[in-house]
Amino acid sequence: MKRQCILFDGEWLEADGPFLHGLTPGVRKRCGAFETLRISAGHVRDLGAHYRRLCRGLRVLAIPAPWTKKALEDLIRILLSRAPDAGRLRVMVWHDRSRPHWSLVPGEYTPPGPELYARGVNVLLVPVRKEFGKEDGIFKPLDYALYRRAFERARRCGCFEALLYRKDGRIIDGSRSSLLLLTDNALVVPPAGYGTLDGLMRRKVIALACAAGLRVSRRNVFTRDLALARGAWLVNSLVGMIRIKL
Repeated sequence: MKRQCILFDGEWLEADGPFLHGLTPGVRKRCGAFETLRISAGHVRDLGAHYRRLCRGLRVLAIPAPWTKKALEDLIRILLSRAPDAGRLRVMVWHDRSRPHWSLVPGEYTPPGPELYARGVNVLLVPVRKEFGKEDGIFKPLDYALYRRAFERARRCGCFEALLYRKDGRIIDGSRSSLLLLTDNALVVPPAGYGTLDGLMRRKVIALACAAGLRVSRRNVFTRDLALARGAWLVNSLVGMIRIKL
């Protein structure tokens, strides 16, 4: 099995499959936060925004940030020189046994093909019982098992993504993406918090919509709204923006 160069608590390691699997959100069940960043032509996209969101989460969890933004940039530059083919980077910080830990794990990434962007993707609606708080959505928690299970269930059903929803029908979020709807006169965006992530790509789309003069409506989205929408999209930092088949 191919070994991979990673950074773990400041040490360079050549890690294999089992160790890398243990550094996966939803598998490593610890108090912590993570970010997944897109790498293009050897450069990390939107590092500053990802770093700020990660630090917001660490403040909520009372975990000190292990590096400044400049120090993280330097580490990533060295890491990518050792992993030049990486298409994504996962940054994780967590607390375990009374001390903080961190890892930088590069990985391969193949985006969906042009035909998938053209024809759209299928999604699976997955009900959840968890009660979310106001701060659930301002960062990406390491306790990601709920989303991971939903995503795996969607893939088993042949779907691209899972949309998690409450018993009242309110859609919380995608397992790995944010949901946007287009109605007759507005771009509808579920408000961040209570399980809905304040997604970085989502922010970009909102800014573009406002610049184009399109009204943006921040309101809860329910499963019934999908059938009434003119269009629906999944957005995240890796995929970008991809249409949902309605």
